[in-house]
Amino acid sequence: MTRSGAPLRDGINAVSGVLGQPAADPAPDTACIGAEVETSWEGFRLAGSGGKVSGWLSTSSALSTPAGVIVGSTMAAVMQAYGAALRVSSSPEAGGSPVFVVTGTGLSGTLSGPNGSVTSISNGTCGAT
Repeated sequence: MTRSGAPLRDGINAVSGVLGQPAADPAPDTACIGAEVETSWEGFRLAGSGGKVSGWLSTSSALSTPAGVIVGSTMAAVMQAYGAALRVSSSPEAGGSPVFVVTGTGLSGTLSGPNGSVTSISNGTCGAT
């Protein structure tokens, strides 16, 4: 994946190298708070502000975090990858999915249940929390 703060065009090129050409560039709608522009692929959103990547949201198992976590990873794999930096809590929305946050990284996501698998991974302005 790409990091928040990277040049937006570099981020689009990096994601396109894995997922192919975007479905929409720019996307006609937004999924990320405060994004000026978003580019979308099947299962992935890249948000930009000021020409820089401001966040991303993934429901695709084709992309991983630097620690190797993908959508579909088990909670045990997430715990192994992030250890003491991992925080899991119930959803801030009633009936919503549990969320995880990796302290100090801006990385977050949703889970299928308290000990379930990863259903989304996000960073920056597209955070799950």
